[in-house]
Amino acid sequence: MLGARSVSRVIFIVGKPVKQAPREVTDTQSAAQV
Repeated sequence: MLGARSVSRVIFIVGKPVKQAPREVTDTQSAAQV
């Protein structure tokens, strides 16, 4: 279930450098697949 939480996470990741949060990006992609 993708809710506001997922959206907020995506925005947080986009706002932050990917190098600083590589794990967050992977987690988001996994959640998106589910």
